[in-house]
Amino acid sequence: MKNRRVVISTVFYLVITINVASIPVEAASDREGPDLYRSTAEAENREFSGIDAEIRSALVEPDMLVRIERVASLLQKLGPESAERVLAIYETVWMELGQTELVLLADWWARFDPHAALDWAESDFRTAGTNVPLAVMRSWSRNDHNAAMARARMGLEGVVRTRGPYESSAIEGWAESGEPGIMEYVQSLGHGLDRQRALRGITRRKVMREGIPAAFEWADAISEKDKVFKLNVIRRVTSNSALIDPALAAKFCSGYDNTYYIKSLPQRVAVHWAKKDPVATMAWLRTINDLDARDTGVREAYRLWLRHDKAAAIEWVKNDENHDRWKDEAVAMYARRVQLTDPKAALGLTEKIVREELRIATQVMIAKTWKVKDAAEAEAWVENESGMTPPEKDRARVVTVRQRQGIIVSLERAAGLTESAAKARLEDWSDPDVK
Repeated sequence: MKNRRVVISTVFYLVITINVASIPVEAASDREGPDLYRSTAEAENREFSGIDAEIRSALVEPDMLVRIERVASLLQKLGPESAERVLAIYETVWMELGQTELVLLADWWARFDPHAALDWAESDFRTAGTNVPLAVMRSWSRNDHNAAMARARMGLEGVVRTRGPYESSAIEGWAESGEPGIMEYVQSLGHGLDRQRALRGITRRKVMREGIPAAFEWADAISEKDKVFKLNVIRRVTSNSALIDPALAAKFCSGYDNTYYIKSLPQRVAVHWAKKDPVATMAWLRTINDLDARDTGVREAYRLWLRHDKAAAIEWVKNDENHDRWKDEAVAMYARRVQLTDPKAALGLTEKIVREELRIATQVMIAKTWKVKDAAEAEAWVENESGMTPPEKDRARVVTVRQRQGIIVSLERAAGLTESAAKARLEDWSDPDVK
């Protein structure tokens, strides 16, 4: 049973480590393999005894699960005095090693000499630019989060983008250690990417280990004194919960309706739920009272629905006889799709849009598309049928170079061309504004 726990926990650790982030390729060392890296055949002639022989035998075990179990079990028996010897054994089979075995070595070594382990992981040509340095940071932080976090903020010298992955891994290790102060530290990072990156791992761990209800209870208990921080946590809990059970996540998010914390929560649930059950997603979004949050959620949910099941998404809008304001974003998106083949019909659809601002903006965009296709017909509609004010008509008539290029590509793609083929057709279109 103990060995089984070793295998399960090790596999889980390796999966999470690989998902945290990858070190940029630029971090890879220029170091070439010295004479130390002997071939496996040559190593077979060397004499290994005791636990050394067991480690080497485990490293060449063909069954991966058995290999992980054996290597992890043997490393747990060894202390810091064995580091040089274990590394030498690894060198004899380096051509056969995968990242799994190297992560195991890094995790073990970092427990008692993290500086040496990190120096090796950053400089060795087999480990630099991989997730092995991140394994060192995570293991280091489980034992000494203060030192690990200080080192993580430095990243890999000369590679700025490594700071984020290093810090994320150190945060993971700190969370695993159970040592207090982690949320206070994350809060001290201020609003921005560093805080978001740290919360991603912490909230994922909370949801996965304690469950969705407990995670929301934990987030809700955060002090109101820093509303932005509390919002950051609630958002991350929502996103991680929606990945697992979007319907349950939606239930908890509804509790924040009409409060400061509802911001973007419907969207975070909808982008996951709409892939599984778009009808149920839309039904839930209809119950949200906060208009901005609901509109964003409906827009993103319908965008995904169109992508994954276009026929059903279109039918849902077309069969809507009693249109309500909450569907405005979906209708506007559908109209913008129809404009590529039938701008007149698309403009007819916009009459269903209750919100005047969104209706006018959608009509302006359709008029621009129509102008690229047929400038005379578009101008006739804008001038005589649109009912727009003079400023709105001016907006509809102006098509920037970038807008025109984007419209042409969309039109060609709607006709069946690939994006690259559509872009190649840009010069074939005449511009009525260019004399």
